[in-house]
Formats: sequence, C-alpha cells, structure tokens
Amino acid sequence: METATPPPSATHTTTHPSHRRTLIATIVVAVLLIAAQAGIIWLVSDEEMKTLLSDVLSPIASLLAAGALFWAARRSSLISRKLGQAWSLFALALFVYFLGDVTWAIIEVALHQERFPSLADIFYLAYYPFLIIGVFILPRIPIIAQERTKLILDMVIIVVAVALGYWVTLIGPLIHTGAEGTPLSLAISVAYPVLDMLLLFTLVSLLARPMSVQRQLPIYLLAGSAAIMALADSIYGYQNLIRTYISGSWLDLVWMIAYILAGLAGVVHGLNMRQDEVSFE
Repeated sequence: METATPPPSATHTTTHPSHRRTLIATIVVAVLLIAAQAGIIWLVSDEEMKTLLSDVLSPIASLLAAGALFWAARRSSLISRKLGQAWSLFALALFVYFLGDVTWAIIEVALHQERFPSLADIFYLAYYPFLIIGVFILPRIPIIAQERTKLILDMVIIVVAVALGYWVTLIGPLIHTGAEGTPLSLAISVAYPVLDMLLLFTLVSLLARPMSVQRQLPIYLLAGSAAIMALADSIYGYQNLIRTYISGSWLDLVWMIAYILAGLAGVVHGLNMRQDEVSFE
C-alpha cells in the first residue's frame, strides 16, 4: 500500500478564500451555460440559427469540462501518480467528446453532410473506454474477501437487471427498427446502449466500493455526469436511427448538464487535493 503524505497546507480544514472564489465562479459559469442552452432551445425560433448556436455552445461547454478535469488530474498527480492517471483518463474522455462536438458542428453547419453515422461518432464512442479505464484504476480501500463476494453478487444482480432493461427498451427495438438500415448505422446505434451498459456497470462498482479519498462529492458528480451522458447518448442513437433527432432540441440540454457535472467534479476534486489526507493502494 502506498501512503501519500499531504503537504502541511493539507491539514487545514478552513476553505481558502481563493478556493471559494473559484467554486463560485464555476457555479456562475455553469448557470450561464444552462441558461444559454435553454434560451437557444426555447427562445430561438429560426431553426438554422438554433442549430448554429447549439453547435457552437456544446464544444465550448465540453472543452471547459475537459479543462477542469485536466486541472484536477494535474493536482491529483501531486498527491499520487495513480490518482493523477485516473483523472487524466477522465479528462481525455471529455476531450474526445469535445472533438466529437467540433466534428459534428463542422459536418452539420459547414459541410451540410449526413450527420449519422459520421466521424463524430468515433470520438463520441471513444469517450467510453477512457472513462471506464479511469474508473478501474482509481485507488480504492482494500476490502476483505467476504465483503468482496457480497459486492460482486450485488453488482451481478444490478447488471443483469440493467441489461434486461436495456435489451427490452433500447437494444431490441434498435435492432428491429434498424433492420432495413445500413449495417454501419445499425452497428453504431447498438454500440451506444451496449457501451452504456458497460459504463453503468463500472459506475456501480465505483459507488459500491469506497475510494481512498475522503471527499466523495467529486466521485458522485462524475458518476452523475457519466450516467446522464449514457442516457443522452442512447436516446441520440435511437433518434438518429429513426431520423427524429434535431440539433437544438431538449436533448442538447441534457448533454449540457452532463458537461457541467463533469466540470464541477474536476473543480471540486482539484480544490480538495491539498486539504485531504489520502492513502492509496
């Protein structure tokens, strides 16, 4: 077991004024982004302008979230190399999603080409492995064999229930609906809910076993972001397959919330890094 001793400032329990200002500024930016996305969806009547504004705002939000996570990774590496690697993978997950948003905007607004399937889907799907691997390498508190067996059984029950739910509500209908479509569009549409299941399984393991970090709030924020992203991506895949997805719809607001939660996770985690006494496997 590797034990990291925090610097002297880590024993301070009083929130530093600069930390408080950073957190307040982050919350203000989050509120502005949500308000801007909601305004685009419900106040802009011109469809072309709505698409343009939404395609510009989404990459900004995803890049800000990735930046916050990269900052958290850098702060984490000062405490533990393993923790820094995990948060670097979280940051890369949001960064490739940002690349997907940029690619989507170019294809839709500049080139006016078919949006699904497209190069953007490669970046969107790449989000999953980065996040899943990052979760698996997070330092965890060791547990005894008896607790490990109970944890595995609980996770199997949850995963089976989730898999059945996904098959009935998404994967089965996707295969049936996409039978007449191209094999590529069907494969990509099915890939989203399948990867969502793997991601949800990973999130269950993340929340079920205690982290070796005292502050759990960043983990909950990150898990919430990933769960919302998984839901939005599954709906996106289904809507694209049946040709009902429209840029600037309510689904863009769901993605915005996922970006904001990921960014908040990075900021809160980064601010806490010098305040916690952390021990790692």
